[in-house]
Amino acid sequence: MIQLEQLTAALKDRYAIERQLGSGGMATVYLAEDLKHRRKVAVKVLRPELAAILGAERFLHEIEVTANLQHPNILPLYDSGEADSFLFYVMPFIEGESLREKLNREKQLAIDESVSIAQDVAAALHFAHGRGVVHRDIKPENILLQDGRPVVADFGIALAVTQAGGSRITETGLSLGTPQYMSPEQATGERELDARSDVYSLGATLYEMLTGDPPHVGSSVQAIIASVMTEEPRPITAWRVTVPPNVAAAVHVALNKLPVDRFVSAAEFAEALGDPTFVDPRSAHAATQTAVEHWKRVAVGFAAVAALLLVAAGFFVFRGPGSTSGLEGPVHLSIPLSPGHEIVGAPAISRDGQTVAYTAGPRGSVGRLYIRRLQEDRATEVRDSEGAKAPFFSWNGDQVGFYAREGLWRVFVQGGDPIRITDAVAYFGGAWGPDDHIIYVSSLASGLMRVPAIGGTPERLTEPNFADRGYAHTWPVIVGDGRAVLHNVWGSAGGVARLDLRTMEWEKSQLGLFSTYAESGFLLGRTWVSGASTIRAGRFDPEGSIPPSLDYPVLVGSYYTQLDAWEWLALSTNGTLVYAPGDPARRRLALMSPQGEKTHFSLDLAQYEQIAVAPGGRRAAVLIASNRMAMLDIERGVLETFLTPRSNLDVIFHPVWSPDGSILYYASNRTDDWDIYRLNPDGAGVGEAVMTRPGFELPLSVGPDGSLVLLSEERGDRDLHILAPRDTAPVLFHRADGDQVQARFSPLGNAIAFVSETPGRYEVYIKSYPGPAERRAVRVGLGKAPIWAPNGRELFFVTGDSLLGVDVNVTNSRVGVGTPRLVLRGNFWSDIWGQPFDVLPDGRFLIVDPMPDSYPTRLDLIFNFFDVIEERVGRD
Repeated sequence: MIQLEQLTAALKDRYAIERQLGSGGMATVYLAEDLKHRRKVAVKVLRPELAAILGAERFLHEIEVTANLQHPNILPLYDSGEADSFLFYVMPFIEGESLREKLNREKQLAIDESVSIAQDVAAALHFAHGRGVVHRDIKPENILLQDGRPVVADFGIALAVTQAGGSRITETGLSLGTPQYMSPEQATGERELDARSDVYSLGATLYEMLTGDPPHVGSSVQAIIASVMTEEPRPITAWRVTVPPNVAAAVHVALNKLPVDRFVSAAEFAEALGDPTFVDPRSAHAATQTAVEHWKRVAVGFAAVAALLLVAAGFFVFRGPGSTSGLEGPVHLSIPLSPGHEIVGAPAISRDGQTVAYTAGPRGSVGRLYIRRLQEDRATEVRDSEGAKAPFFSWNGDQVGFYAREGLWRVFVQGGDPIRITDAVAYFGGAWGPDDHIIYVSSLASGLMRVPAIGGTPERLTEPNFADRGYAHTWPVIVGDGRAVLHNVWGSAGGVARLDLRTMEWEKSQLGLFSTYAESGFLLGRTWVSGASTIRAGRFDPEGSIPPSLDYPVLVGSYYTQLDAWEWLALSTNGTLVYAPGDPARRRLALMSPQGEKTHFSLDLAQYEQIAVAPGGRRAAVLIASNRMAMLDIERGVLETFLTPRSNLDVIFHPVWSPDGSILYYASNRTDDWDIYRLNPDGAGVGEAVMTRPGFELPLSVGPDGSLVLLSEERGDRDLHILAPRDTAPVLFHRADGDQVQARFSPLGNAIAFVSETPGRYEVYIKSYPGPAERRAVRVGLGKAPIWAPNGRELFFVTGDSLLGVDVNVTNSRVGVGTPRLVLRGNFWSDIWGQPFDVLPDGRFLIVDPMPDSYPTRLDLIFNFFDVIEERVGRD
């Protein structure tokens, strides 16, 4: 350790040492006064063990190169020398702070400020690179802010140490460079680094300015370097949706692992940051070439695939027993449609996983049937297939069945004209069995029908009760080599049913709708919450009963579709999954005045779902895509992510503020159940659990006394409960037929407004709190998303395209409700589980404003999806 007294004595004729400012891996820095020039300076003294290895002559010779770097954004070198075994160099003392200190205080910086800092640093780097100097240690600690202008410190010092010390540097145990910002080539010990290494480090620094963390983190140096070498950083827009596309693309290019794939110069990086039209010029081409070469190696032979995407986060890579594709673990492939075309129906895949069928066409058209063999480079349009819906393959994969023009049709994969089989006015799926019979739905009231594929007289297999009870039998799936058929029971008495085709015995479960069978021995079921789809799995024997629940999430939110909820995915017998992802990112955030004037925020389109305005009305928690929470500064129009799930299998949902704004409650399925958590929105981490117990728990609102009204699922019903501040368990507040959802405490604390789901409708009710008045209907008919006005005497809610308001007067024994009146008319996106708008104290509304629907423009496939299921469920 450097002795201050010894150093002071050694430099007393030139510098008056005042105090130590800091210490790093190579040097200790002191504040001193330059006695000759009467100015404050920073004296950096190399560590004694490092100085001993380098030797004064070689180090001082190498550092002379950096003394000639004169640039506004480069901290100049004033002096260097040796004094009583100390090797030192001297730079100006900056009165401001380092970028590291600023990041420690603010965590994330404004986008414009971040880009400006990066561009100035890039200018300094470009100047130095032109003179043969590579910094080698760009990081926030070495970027100083002088009156807001960045200057780069320690220019060339790492190079001087490396050149002077050679291989002996390793004897000190030092790492020249900081792991979080090292380029991959520097992390592997390359001595010959060029400008592109500094470009990488600057990209990592800008990544941290925008997101709050470096692109690679870990619990040790080894872990960080391993991440740098093997993992891709999370996209910036996953952390912060407001980052402009060109900035995100520029950072992505700068962080490429191969130097040849980065910008060739820091100036090119800076230019891309300032060019709104910049896109990654390498990504599409490189991804296509990688995909083609990979498929050639495994002899699949895709000749014109669009992109081979990275395995989604949360997938585990290993060989499973169902893997027959020749690939290791799950691999995600994306195939685009023809330009201007969109998917307009559910896709299908043959049992062997070699052929897909789908309906598509130009936007607004009824669509036609397309068939594509995966070993071929394009799809074939089926003649005379206008209006085709719900395709399905024959058992051996040589034909495709589909609905069109009030009939059931078939066509050979090899070509030819469609052949009509029988009449059918509905298009709720079909299944082609090994006996060459087709099970299909003729109408919502028909139940499941069966007809020979060559045509003939249909027979009825099941009897729904569509007229009286309002449920239909849809989407059949043949299981057990044709011995049974699974299907969905759609309606108020919904569930999943199994029909034994040998005994004709029928069994229905209350299991969620939209289920299908995986030949590896699992039942898959889809849940649909606030625009986020979750595929859950459970073991299933086709000869046995339907499992009571599907306990393991295997895919969450990554294939959201704007199509009807039952048009979802298809799975081959060897584990290839196909689906048509939509574009959910077509919503905007807007402020709407009481007069209906709408002002949109200058934010990217995104899958905005739920809004919770904080007390005081200056900011709002915004849920995006059910997997991240962002904070909106309402006046500044800045949106910054502050909460993300651990993996793509986790969902976060339904933000709720405490009355003083110090706590944000939310729900998450991170334990495979929906539990309630709380966090400090200004802090870090995911917060602490409030309630963790089996079933479905959802926070809805917090009253002035701190009581939490929540939705809890018991015995299949979702009812309202109250968790008081000092209670350990919630108590029932309201139970009725159907689900009770979207509850909100009155600001006065004397009532709770909520939505009650009854068959075919949603109605808004008010009930006094804590009671004892019964619930009072606000409106007879459809109504969603109740929100109280700040005064607690008016309630707003959505019905159709209208926002209505109603006066409310609540006492302990009576709930008085006035006549609903129109407040605003507009395109109010509404989800029964979410909250698509909120009201500010000044009477303005913060809303989710949807854009026109956008249908999928590509097919996505995941090969070896059985591996994903096996890993999540386990092999017990």
